[in-house]
Amino acid sequence: MKKKTKEVPSMGIYTSRGARVEFSDAEAGYPHDQETLKKNKLKLGDIYTVDKVDVYGFSSTLYLKEFPGVPFNTVNFSNV
Repeated sequence: MKKKTKEVPSMGIYTSRGARVEFSDAEAGYPHDQETLKKNKLKLGDIYTVDKVDVYGFSSTLYLKEFPGVPFNTVNFSNV
């Protein structure tokens, strides 16, 4: 996993469905996370709605209402 190059707080992994999050860090996460962001054309600073967050032992996956079924890494987002 690539280290964050700047201090951007990641979203809380227990953020509720319907909460708003900002796409705040395009460089964090694994290469496949960055590819998913590019493929879906997310723009830094844009606000999205949480559909659900799956929390695992060492990672967490975010699903956004605006992109049904597409898994994102929570490290790329911050709470609004």
